[in-house]
Amino acid sequence: MAKNRNPLYPEQPRANGRFIPKDKPTAQPVCVALTYDIDELVRKLPNRSEWLRRVITEAAERELMCQSPDEPTDGQGSSNG
Repeated sequence: MAKNRNPLYPEQPRANGRFIPKDKPTAQPVCVALTYDIDELVRKLPNRSEWLRRVITEAAERELMCQSPDEPTDGQGSSNG
């Protein structure tokens, strides 16, 4: 598969330019405070909620579930031995 040249907007199914999560989101959002410089950059994004949702999902899959973002999610993190 070709490498995505624009990491802000990944090549995946989208609806009206919006990130589509694999599963239905929870009703209660997660909120975080950012440093001023990061906050300024994030707020400039046209679809910041979708971008934040995508990067948090990818980081959680990679770091907490021990899988790459391209692997299918089956709810079972792979073990490293």
